[in-house]
Order: sequence, then C-alpha cells, then structure tokens
Amino acid sequence: MTEDIVLTRREGGVLHVTMNRPDARNAMSQELLDGIDAAIASVADDRTCRAIVLRGAGKSFSAGGDVRGFKASQQTGAADGTGGADPIAERNRQGGAFFQRMDRTPQPLIVVADGAALGGGFGLVCAADIVIATPRARFGLTEARLGVLPAAILPVVIGRIGERLTRRLAVMSNMLSGAEAVEIGIIDWLCEDADAAEAKVTEVLAEILKGAPGAIARAKTVIRAVRDHDVEAALDIAATQFAAAQRSDEATEGVQAFIDKRPPNWA
Repeated sequence: MTEDIVLTRREGGVLHVTMNRPDARNAMSQELLDGIDAAIASVADDRTCRAIVLRGAGKSFSAGGDVRGFKASQQTGAADGTGGADPIAERNRQGGAFFQRMDRTPQPLIVVADGAALGGGFGLVCAADIVIATPRARFGLTEARLGVLPAAILPVVIGRIGERLTRRLAVMSNMLSGAEAVEIGIIDWLCEDADAAEAKVTEVLAEILKGAPGAIARAKTVIRAVRDHDVEAALDIAATQFAAAQRSDEATEGVQAFIDKRPPNWA
C-alpha cells in the first residue's frame, strides 16, 4: 500500500518522489512518512543517484500532520509506551529523526512546492537544499492553532531560516504567501506556474550534475557540522572531509579534466 501513497520513478541519475494522498492534501500519516523514508533510504549509498526531487500530488504539497491521527492519539495514556514511556512523545521523537534523515540526504534534495506546505510539510521544505514554488504555495507553522507545537520540525526550520524568523512564525502561526517566503529565505525560486517550476527543476538539475556527487555529499556534511557544532569541531570535521575528497578518484578526475579542458566523467 505504501507504493500507492508514495510514488517513485528514476530518470537517469535523478530519483523523483511524489507524496500521493491528494484527497487528504498529502497529510503526513505514518504510512506516508514510512514511504518517503524508504524511498530516500533506497538511494542513500548510491552515488549514481545524483539528486532527489520531492513533490506533492494534487493541490497541496503537504498540509502537515494528520489531524485525525492527532485526535486518536489524544486518547492514549501517558504510560502506555515501551517501558512506561509516553507513546506520543515516542512517536514525535521518531518524527524528529525522520526530518533529520531528510536533512542529511547525501544527494541534493529539491522540493517543488505547488500548494500548501504547512506543519510537517513545511518541515520537509526546510529540510531541502533547494526549494522551488508556485504562486499558490503557502507556508507556515500553524500548529498552535490546533493547540500543539511544531516540535519535530523545529531543528530543520531553524536551520533554514534562523531562530528569529522561526520564533515569529511559531508564535503567530500565520500562513505566508510565496512572495513572503522568498523574501525571508524559505524558498529559492518562485515560478509563475507549475510548468515554469518544472522548467526550473530541469535547469537546477543540469547545474547539480556538473558537480561531483561525492564532493557534494561531503560539502553537505561539512555544512551540517558548521551548523550543529562549535567552530573548532566543525573545522576539524571540514579538514577530515577535505582530505578524504582530495585523495578521492573524483578529485583526480576533476583536476585532470580541468587540465585537459574537458568535462569530468560525472558531468
């Protein structure tokens, strides 16, 4: 059944993943999360997969958490989990781990937001490397209006737009237009319609494919290190990653290709 809720297709070096619950506005059920997780995990160690593009079917990218699931979980007792742990907290922590895995994809992760990206959908947007949107896209941390909070996604949201703007969105719980989202750095390109957004995806992928996949994966590792660690620790990680890249077959090929004035073998 997961195959129906999450659609995947491989086109050359690009994995296309589509959330396919249009009637539910791609609300993030556990089954949907598991399907996305499995799709991303299937290429985690595959350097022939050069990029991942994530979309939502229908009129929304993703409207966030499944509210019906929230209602059912409210009836769960605090001591019903493993070893007496709170099962709601356990599920939320698992959700947080999911968004961290999205944030740590070795391949560039491109999100195409054609419609609302709220709550967990907004978390997926913020876990991406590149976000392309259409004018009908809307973004926000609207959980407070349901009496809950965007706990699992806050690390990736802060990572993308910083603490100050995250505070504002969390306490106001309002929705932003695509134009407002561009202004504060949530999205990279606002295209005039869905066709223009797909053309931009093609353009962006062409640029990504000019880079060495291993070097890109290492760069993402260092960027996270700078964000998540103190500067000295980040510099240590950066130096280790650079040394490994310098000794790699990619670097040998890249330097030789430059000398030969030809494209490298990955381009």
